[in-house]
Amino acid sequence: MTTRPAQPAARRPFAEKDCGDVPPPGALLVWRDGRHYLHDDGAPCVLCRKPAHLHSHAGEPVHKICAETWLTAHPAEALRGRFVSDA
Repeated sequence: MTTRPAQPAARRPFAEKDCGDVPPPGALLVWRDGRHYLHDDGAPCVLCRKPAHLHSHAGEPVHKICAETWLTAHPAEALRGRFVSDA
Protein backbone atom coordinates (compact mmCIF):
# COMPACT_ATOMS: atom_id res chain seq x y z
CA MET A 1 0.00 0.00 0.00
CA THR A 2 1.32 3.41 -0.96
CA THR A 3 1.06 6.25 1.52
CA ARG A 4 0.54 9.82 0.45
CA PRO A 5 2.64 12.62 1.88
CA ALA A 6 1.06 14.54 4.71
CA GLN A 7 -0.88 17.59 3.68
CA PRO A 8 0.61 20.88 4.87
CA ALA A 9 -1.14 22.18 7.97
CA ALA A 10 -1.70 25.70 6.66
CA ARG A 11 -0.97 26.99 3.21
CA ARG A 12 -0.44 30.69 2.73
CA PRO A 13 -2.88 31.87 0.03
CA PHE A 14 -1.59 33.76 -2.97
CA ALA A 15 -1.32 37.49 -2.44
CA GLU A 16 -1.48 40.07 -5.20
CA LYS A 17 2.31 40.49 -4.95
CA ASP A 18 2.73 36.78 -5.75
CA CYS A 19 1.00 37.25 -9.09
CA GLY A 20 2.90 38.16 -12.23
CA ASP A 21 1.62 39.23 -15.60
CA VAL A 22 -0.79 37.61 -18.01
CA PRO A 23 1.36 35.85 -20.60
CA PRO A 24 0.81 36.75 -24.26
CA PRO A 25 -1.39 34.37 -26.30
CA GLY A 26 0.46 31.13 -27.01
CA ALA A 27 2.98 31.62 -24.18
CA LEU A 28 3.31 29.31 -21.20
CA LEU A 29 2.24 30.13 -17.66
CA VAL A 30 4.96 30.03 -15.02
CA TRP A 31 3.49 28.12 -12.09
CA ARG A 32 6.52 26.97 -10.09
CA ASP A 33 5.14 27.92 -6.68
CA GLY A 34 4.10 24.87 -4.68
CA ARG A 35 0.88 26.59 -3.64
CA HIS A 36 -0.55 25.74 -7.09
CA TYR A 37 -0.62 22.04 -6.20
CA LEU A 38 -3.72 20.61 -4.54
CA HIS A 39 -3.29 17.78 -2.09
CA ASP A 40 -6.62 16.09 -2.62
CA ASP A 41 -8.22 13.70 -5.08
CA GLY A 42 -8.56 16.37 -7.73
CA ALA A 43 -11.45 18.78 -8.00
CA PRO A 44 -12.97 19.16 -11.48
CA CYS A 45 -11.08 21.56 -13.75
CA VAL A 46 -13.17 24.70 -14.31
CA LEU A 47 -12.52 24.41 -18.05
CA CYS A 48 -12.58 20.69 -18.99
CA ARG A 49 -14.29 19.18 -15.88
CA LYS A 50 -11.66 16.38 -15.54
CA PRO A 51 -9.92 16.00 -12.14
CA ALA A 52 -7.20 18.63 -11.70
CA HIS A 53 -4.43 18.75 -9.13
CA LEU A 54 -3.50 22.39 -9.70
CA HIS A 55 -5.27 25.63 -8.99
CA SER A 56 -4.91 29.17 -10.26
CA HIS A 57 -3.94 32.20 -8.19
CA ALA A 58 -7.68 32.80 -7.73
CA GLY A 59 -8.12 29.30 -6.30
CA GLU A 60 -9.87 27.77 -9.33
CA PRO A 61 -8.99 24.10 -9.89
CA VAL A 62 -7.54 23.99 -13.40
CA HIS A 63 -5.00 22.14 -15.52
CA LYS A 64 -2.11 24.37 -16.58
CA ILE A 65 -2.57 23.34 -20.22
CA CYS A 66 -6.29 24.18 -20.04
CA ALA A 67 -5.48 27.64 -18.65
CA GLU A 68 -2.88 28.23 -21.37
CA THR A 69 -5.30 27.11 -24.08
CA TRP A 70 -7.99 29.39 -22.64
CA LEU A 71 -5.56 32.35 -22.62
CA THR A 72 -4.79 31.81 -26.31
CA ALA A 73 -8.47 31.45 -27.25
CA HIS A 74 -9.64 34.47 -25.19
CA PRO A 75 -6.93 37.17 -25.47
CA ALA A 76 -9.25 40.08 -24.61
CA GLU A 77 -10.72 38.35 -21.55
CA ALA A 78 -7.24 37.19 -20.52
CA LEU A 79 -6.26 40.79 -19.78
CA ARG A 80 -8.64 40.74 -16.81
CA GLY A 81 -6.13 38.42 -15.10
CA ARG A 82 -8.06 35.19 -14.64
CA PHE A 83 -4.89 33.14 -15.18
CA VAL A 84 -1.53 34.78 -14.48
CA SER A 85 2.05 33.63 -14.02
CA ASP A 86 3.92 33.61 -10.72
CA ALA A 87 5.79 36.81 -9.94
